Amino acid sequence: MKHQAKRAPDNDSLSASITAIDFANWYVLSTRSGKETEIEKEIGNLTNHQYTLFVPRRELFNSFNGVQRKVIRPLFPGYIFVYKKIEAILKILRNSPLNGRLHPLLFDHALATVRETEMELLMKITGPTGLVKTSQAILCNDRTVVINSGPLKDLSGSILYINKRKRKALLQVQLLNRCVRVAVGVEVLNSA
Repeated sequence: MKHQAKRAPDNDSLSASITAIDFANWYVLSTRSGKETEIEKEIGNLTNHQYTLFVPRRELFNSFNGVQRKVIRPLFPGYIFVYKKIEAILKILRNSPLNGRLHPLLFDHALATVRETEMELLMKITGPTGLVKTSQAILCNDRTVVINSGPLKDLSGSILYINKRKRKALLQVQLLNRCVRVAVGVEVLNSA
């Protein structure tokens, strides 16, 4: 399967032109949490933006002085996804100021690849912009929640719980042979 990726105006992680990106051959670089976007831009500048980098992001609700506002945070803090050419990027980074600030994820002393099914799910929920947008949910009388729109609509089996007050849903996602819990934004509408 192919995923059409288009560079969003505010997201340097996807290629500048419309390209067909498959779900295979994705690798992960680990960096300091909170520095993903900065490192992604630095890699792009060092490599003249010739490689496809992907830092999936999510919309969340945070309370500032009692007011709920949407903020954008990395979906997987501390991780940058690289498409196909990780060896070339690592070679360039060895002689750069980024040397030592990035580490490839390894599995049995070899570069770990993200499974196609995992990458397909990730691309499906983030869309071409690389952002998991807020989903809308309805709270039913029997205390169940029905996601009626947004990227979480088809993921009911992966949703662990929804915190109505904080407007967050906790998802369980398979990534690199382990279960990762990720919080994403959700708006709970009036009860059905």
